[in-house]
Amino acid sequence: MPGQDIRFVIPTSLANVRISYVEYTGNGTTPRNINHNLGDIPDLCVIVKKDSGFLAVQRFSGFTGNISQYYNGTLVPGSQGIRGLSATQVTIGSDLNVNQNNSVFCMICFKAGT
Repeated sequence: MPGQDIRFVIPTSLANVRISYVEYTGNGTTPRNINHNLGDIPDLCVIVKKDSGFLAVQRFSGFTGNISQYYNGTLVPGSQGIRGLSATQVTIGSDLNVNQNNSVFCMICFKAGT
């Protein structure tokens, strides 16, 4: 919701976790690169549409190819979800849950500390 605070509670054991939060507006094109600010390949990326009724999409760094999954565990069809992770960008497809034209999305990338 607009104006709502976003707060993360990080347990002491995860104190070195880095988090990048980015909002972007979908344009429906594929592939599309969205910059993040971790400076390293995220261990996990989660994208959620700010409107209600849509599934969050996640991709772990260990996924190969163009695989990503909805938060309910089913795979996003083809290469239309989160297609790839790099040290500077997340590549997305045109799935309505990650890149619907004129919709606002929240992308949160996590990198475990060393």
